[in-house]
Amino acid sequence: MKDFKEYFKTHPEEAKQCVNMVHIVDVNKTMLEWHGMKSKAEFPFNLDQVLLSSEYESFIEELLALMQGGNRYELSVSRHTRDGKFLHLIIDGTIVPGFEESWERILVSIMDITARKRAEDEILEKSNELEALFTISSHLRTAQTAKDMLPVVLAQMSQVLDADANAVILLDPDQVHFTYVIGDGPLKSNIGLQFDVEDSIGGHILQTRQPYVTLDYANNSLKSRVIHNTEGIGPAVIVPLQSETEFIGTLLCARAKDSPIGPFTSAEVKLLVSIGEMVGNALRRARLYDDALSRLQRVEGLRSIDSFINANMDIKITLKLIINQSLSLMNVDAAAILLYNPNLHMLEYASAQGFHYKDIEKARSELSNALSERALMERRIITASDLSDIQDPVHKEMMQKEGFAACYITPMIAKGKVLGVMELYNRTPLHSDQEWLDFLEALGGQAAIAIDNAHLFRDLQTSNLELSIAYDATIQGWSQALELKDRETEGHTLRVTETTTGIARLAGLSENEIMHIRRGTLLHDIGKVGIPDHILNKIGELTPKEWDIIRQHPQYAYDMLRPIEFLRPALDIPYYHHEKWDGTGYPQGLKNLQIPYAARLFAVVDVWDALTSDRIYRKAWPKKKVFAYIREQSGKHFDPQVVDLFLKYTDTMASRKK
Repeated sequence: MKDFKEYFKTHPEEAKQCVNMVHIVDVNKTMLEWHGMKSKAEFPFNLDQVLLSSEYESFIEELLALMQGGNRYELSVSRHTRDGKFLHLIIDGTIVPGFEESWERILVSIMDITARKRAEDEILEKSNELEALFTISSHLRTAQTAKDMLPVVLAQMSQVLDADANAVILLDPDQVHFTYVIGDGPLKSNIGLQFDVEDSIGGHILQTRQPYVTLDYANNSLKSRVIHNTEGIGPAVIVPLQSETEFIGTLLCARAKDSPIGPFTSAEVKLLVSIGEMVGNALRRARLYDDALSRLQRVEGLRSIDSFINANMDIKITLKLIINQSLSLMNVDAAAILLYNPNLHMLEYASAQGFHYKDIEKARSELSNALSERALMERRIITASDLSDIQDPVHKEMMQKEGFAACYITPMIAKGKVLGVMELYNRTPLHSDQEWLDFLEALGGQAAIAIDNAHLFRDLQTSNLELSIAYDATIQGWSQALELKDRETEGHTLRVTETTTGIARLAGLSENEIMHIRRGTLLHDIGKVGIPDHILNKIGELTPKEWDIIRQHPQYAYDMLRPIEFLRPALDIPYYHHEKWDGTGYPQGLKNLQIPYAARLFAVVDVWDALTSDRIYRKAWPKKKVFAYIREQSGKHFDPQVVDLFLKYTDTMASRKK
């Protein structure tokens, strides 16, 4: 076989056609050879070095088949060379025109594209990474809570990093514990697990703020012992979740021990660090959103309590609302309010919710060194975040029976006076910050205001009741004084009062309206105190002039009672009870519905009692005659509907007496 370079020396035209190709392959460190020729002097690769024997024969056969048509054949392969290098090559076979007939006229080039292939792979890898980061970033921007965002993060990590197990582990507010918030693969069973920061990979990252890489996570000495189901996990990367200088937790990404992918590359670690930064910022944003929402809910809760306090004076209902708001806004399992009894120097149960047993409802404790009494005496919040070793017998027994782990107690103070305590309980440890404690104090203050208002309202009601009783006693005294002056009407006032209020209830009037009717009935003839005794007690018929004086007593009553504000609603009967349905009455000559309803009710009763009672100038009428007279005066003296009510009432009373 002749070397093809020697041939080119004697065949310049053919060489001219191939010189560009030769130049190109030289630049790219490739080799040119004729089939069957093994030139090793100037080029680093030979065809038989990079093709298996079967591939070599197949490649030559393909070239020979294409030779007559002047075509070209290309094959891409990736091989490890004899010196251990991994190469990406393109083997190119081309028919060379113009060679001697005895030559096989095949020109083969081997081009090393390892660098280009590496660049292409890096571009593809970067593209996948960017796509993953974009997907995660898009979801993190739209998600408002960790619950929404973290599952997507874990799914993307599994896909892009070929991970078999992932987890998000957050630092607790107490800064001494981590909690598995979410996980997949074998680590899913650890969700909700809490472990100490000390002696853990997370604790190491908290100190260094650098990613941690291990080839055997299952047997890593720093891994917390409480984490389980890790036997099959091999390579793992744990990166910090942080936003600026705030450390939030860690992000774990791991592969199985038998994973064909192998350990994580530096590029994968770098990608995971980027994901950790994104997730850390998103979690901080979510926390800020949650904090803002929580503050808004707490402010709304205080506002609703305040509105309820202003609108409602029932202390039991108000305290129940405060208890409900406490459970919701403070996120605790149980709450109770105990009121201080200054007479007995004891705390007594007022309201509670969330307890499994009713022992709290029997709570009555004398002032001692117990937690509740300390809060009351020291006027500050008492916290017991761990009830397991508490000495207070009251709360120790409650903790054991109810399963409480933490307790917070705030005094309820209004106007400098301690009114009781509010107690919050939780069956798992509570991690409270200053803002949480401040809101608890605010709730205690609201409860104190509600209790103080209720006490004021109760005292006001008592005062009003006492005043009302005094008013009614005064009114009755006036009425009795009038009967002493007008001896013929003795007992009349009490009888008409009882009957008129009975008909008012039958008519469906409210108790408030009946109260004013009762007062008006008692005072219906109070104006007669202005009538001279010789006219009021005259035996025999009155003169027209004396009748004119008698008819002035409604006006006298109006003038006497009008200045007394609480008696103004009762004026209808004293002023209008002598008005008649047909308009012939006095003092105003009103008719029909112009006459107040209370006066229309009383008018029938007044005439009934007057006619059925003995007077100085006549004997009492028989009841049948009085009933006939009242029916006859229906539509004249009396309102027809009131007459019907009166007759119905008297029938009912008569039936009861039988």
